[in-house]
Amino acid sequence: KELEMMGYEPKECGKAGLVVLAGGKKPGKVFLIRADMDALPIQENPRNLACDKVCVSQNAGVSHACGHDAHTAMLLTDARILNEHKDEINGNIVLCFEQGEEGGGQIENLLPYIVETMKLPIETCVATHVKWDVNTAILSGDTMLVLAYQRMAQCDNAKLKEVLDLFTVTALEIGEGQQYDMEFENRNDVREEEYIEMIRLKTSVLLACALKMGAILAGAPAEDAENLYKFGEKIGLAFQLQDDYLDVYGDPAVFGKAIGGDILCNKKTFMLINAFARATDAQREELSRWINAAEACDPKEKIAAVTGIYNKIGIDRLAVEKINFYFDEARKYLAAVRLDDAKKQELADYTAWMMKRNK
Repeated sequence: KELEMMGYEPKECGKAGLVVLAGGKKPGKVFLIRADMDALPIQENPRNLACDKVCVSQNAGVSHACGHDAHTAMLLTDARILNEHKDEINGNIVLCFEQGEEGGGQIENLLPYIVETMKLPIETCVATHVKWDVNTAILSGDTMLVLAYQRMAQCDNAKLKEVLDLFTVTALEIGEGQQYDMEFENRNDVREEEYIEMIRLKTSVLLACALKMGAILAGAPAEDAENLYKFGEKIGLAFQLQDDYLDVYGDPAVFGKAIGGDILCNKKTFMLINAFARATDAQREELSRWINAAEACDPKEKIAAVTGIYNKIGIDRLAVEKINFYFDEARKYLAAVRLDDAKKQELADYTAWMMKRNK
């Protein structure tokens, strides 16, 4: 279904799996990417550490575990990216979703189908794997932070302290925002202003820091550097609110993933917080029933029901107004930067593109 929404025509190869062809408009070699999509004899927990899972096996004792769900998701992501660049591909890229890999594999059936039936002589084949564990990822993050300080230490000594102070404050703020996000998962009284502050800390300050740091290194006046910081801060807020909006109202074929994930996880977003704040007693009771619904409830039914409540309250309109408000604020701060408009055009174009993004 995901592949078809992207515009592909998946070909079934018996019980061996699915094959999808990307490219083919220009001559070139044939490259194959393979991922397994086995289900394993494991009972799946319907919750992860943060919330209810968006997708859970519907069959007792069967689960896409041991990295197999990640492998399939990785290849689907490859498919989406390749589809966006299909006119640039030289040759053919075959995406191979293999069944039965744990039981000996079906690749021996898939390969003849691709080579003989599809008439595609494969020259190179790679497979997707989940290589690193959580501890390695944490250690890598720590190392990257040290490397960032190492790079900044190469700045002009006259600007080094200001750059390091800005980066350090930003890093602390991002951690603070992430902590708020985690705490909100267990709270039912989150207010809109708290949510805005959380996404400011978790998302906006990073973009704001990058803009201000560039201004500092370029020798910009303090007022211009601060206006660029505020510009990035407001753009970051608009960006995160757009994510909330698109997760409910986006087009899955364009957005690049299924919509409704935040609804299924009961995530405290701008949408949900305002729905509870503005709902009638009857609407609030219905919304609470869906939020507290059993984990086995039908995901599509829950998404449709909660979206319907949003529509009745006017949450879609409210979200768009708030997004546009922050875009307008961003443009004001950019206009206040004392440079010729031509020198600010890239940032102005970026703002215009952001306002129209749908993925």
